Amino acid sequence: KLRQELLNRLKEATAGVEASALLRLYCALRGIAGIKFQDDEVSGLLRLVTQKPPPTPAGVRFVSLSLCMILACPSLMAAADHEKKAIEWVQWLKK
Repeated sequence: KLRQELLNRLKEATAGVEASALLRLYCALRGIAGIKFQDDEVSGLLRLVTQKPPPTPAGVRFVSLSLCMILACPSLMAAADHEKKAIEWVQWLKK
C-alpha cells in the first residue's frame, strides 16, 4: 500500500522541492532497504530525473540529485530506450 502511494506521487511529481524529496527517498529505499525497483517505478523515476527544470537554486539541486540517481541506480538504464533518454538529458546538461 505504501509502495503504491509512493508510485502515485512519483507519477504526479514535477521537478522541484517535493520531487527532490521523492528522489532522496527512493535512493534511501534502494540503498538502505535494498528494494528493487519495479518496471513502473523505473519508468516514473526516469521520467522524473530527466526533467529539465529552470536554473533556479531548487532546479540546480534537483538536477544534482537526478544525476546522482542515474549514477547510483544503473537499473534505471536497463532498457536501451531508457539509456538513450538519460544520455540525451546529460547532453542537455552540457549546453
